Amino acid sequence: MKNFVIIGDLWKRVIEFTSEAKADAYMAKNCHTVCCEKCSETEFEARFANVSKRSLEYGLNEYNALRLIILGEDS
Repeated sequence: MKNFVIIGDLWKRVIEFTSEAKADAYMAKNCHTVCCEKCSETEFEARFANVSKRSLEYGLNEYNALRLIILGEDS
């Protein structure tokens, strides 16, 4: 399941969704002017294994996003 959306070119952040359909809905609405790509949790962990991550949990939201992951910042 590809439910992780990587956003941005230089300053990357990642949103984890409850499903691939929710990730698709988010990308359809929000990724017209910014670079976005979708990946699975396994692909995400392999690609960013050596990068520091800061995870922020989401509350209730229309896309069923679980958390925002900020890459490259010290936690």
